[in-house]
Amino acid sequence: MPAASDKVNIGFIGMGMRGNQLVHYFKALPEANIVAVADLYDGRLENAQKTIDNKIQTTKDYRVVLDRKDIDAVIVATPDHWHAQIVLDAISAGKDIYIEKPMTWSVEEGYQIMNAMKNSNRILQVGSGRKGLPRTAKAKEIVKSGVLGKINLVRYSDFRNSKGGAWGYSIPPDASTKTVDWDRFLGSAPKIPWSPERFFRWRCWWEYSGGIPTDLFVHQLTALHEILDVKLPKSVVSHGGIYRWNDGRTVPDVMVSLFEYPGDFLLEMCVDLGSSKGHIQARGEAIMGSEATLLLGGPDGDIVLYRDAGLKAKAKEPLPTPEDMEVVKEPSDPAWPTHQQSFLRSIKQRTPSVEDAEVGHNAATACHMANYAFRNNCKAGIDPQTGKLIALETGFGRGTGG
Repeated sequence: MPAASDKVNIGFIGMGMRGNQLVHYFKALPEANIVAVADLYDGRLENAQKTIDNKIQTTKDYRVVLDRKDIDAVIVATPDHWHAQIVLDAISAGKDIYIEKPMTWSVEEGYQIMNAMKNSNRILQVGSGRKGLPRTAKAKEIVKSGVLGKINLVRYSDFRNSKGGAWGYSIPPDASTKTVDWDRFLGSAPKIPWSPERFFRWRCWWEYSGGIPTDLFVHQLTALHEILDVKLPKSVVSHGGIYRWNDGRTVPDVMVSLFEYPGDFLLEMCVDLGSSKGHIQARGEAIMGSEATLLLGGPDGDIVLYRDAGLKAKAKEPLPTPEDMEVVKEPSDPAWPTHQQSFLRSIKQRTPSVEDAEVGHNAATACHMANYAFRNNCKAGIDPQTGKLIALETGFGRGTGG
C-alpha cells in the first residue's frame, strides 16, 4: 500500500465518455499518478496518451493493468455487464477499486462483490458522487431533525430531449473490428455479429446495461438512501416504453417507477428522454412529510424547506405562503473533498470509503428491482431467503417496448 506521502499509482479500465471525464478529475489531483489505460477501441487509447502522457502503457486487455505490481488502484468505467468480473479480478490482484455506477449488472453480482470484499483488505468506492456532497449531508441533517414530520412521499424527476442525452453517442468513422476488440466487449453477453451501435451506444440494450434505472435513477437512489437512512425498498412497480427514440434499442426512453420503503413511504422516480421541459412542473427531489416538504434543487438550485400548514390552512389559501418558505444554506467548506479525493484519501489512510460495496449493492439492487418489475409485468420484491428478485404480484402493465 502507498505511504501517506506517496502518490497513488492508478490504472484506468475503460476510457469511454465517463472514463475520459474521470481521467481529467484524477489527473488534476497531485496525489494521483496515472500510469496505464485499458480500452477496447484504438481511438480511445490514442486519446488517452494525448490526454495523460505518451509514456503511459495502453492495452486492450485489462488483465495487463491488473498484473502490474506498481499499480495501487484501478478506475473501472466499462459497460455495466463487465463491472463485476473486473472488480472481482481486481480484488484478487490486490488492487483498490473505484467502480463507476451502477456497481453491478445483476443482483447476484452484488453478493459476489460484497463477499469478496469481506475476505480482502481492499478499498472499494462506487462512483455515485452525490452521496458525499455537502447538500446530501445537510439534507440528511434536516430529515434527522424530525422537522418534516412523518415522511410519506418522495419524488424525483429528470428530463432530456437530445440524441446524446438518450445515449445515441456518435460513432467514429474508423470503427470496425480492426480498431475494436468486439469479441472481448461481448464477454458473457450473447455472441452476435459486429455492431458499432451496440459498442458505442451500449446503454440502449439490456444485454450490457440496465437503462434508465442503472444510469440515472442510481445517482438519486444512492443519495436518497443516505438522506433517508434506508437500504432497500420493499417493492417496486414500473411503467414505461420506447416512445421517442425508436432506433433499435430495447431499454425504455420513458420510465416511471414507484418504490415502497420500510417506514411506509413511497419514492416516485420519473425520467423522460423525449422531453426537456418537464422541469417547468417539477424539479429536483422533493421529500414530503406531514409537517414540511424539503426540496433539493429549488428555483435557484437551493435546498428549500416548505412548512406545511396542513389542516389549519384556509381552504382557498395557497400553500406554501411566503413565511412558510425557508432557503437552507449548504455547508461552505473549500476543504470538502471531491468524490475522487475521498477515494485517494481512503487508500492512503486505509479507512472505509464513502460509498462501499454494500451501499453500491443497495442502490443497484433497487434499480434492478425497477427493471425486473418492468420486464416481468409485476410488483417486484426480494426473496428474504435467497436474496433473489421475485414477483410479489403480477398483472401490472408496463407500457410498450422493452
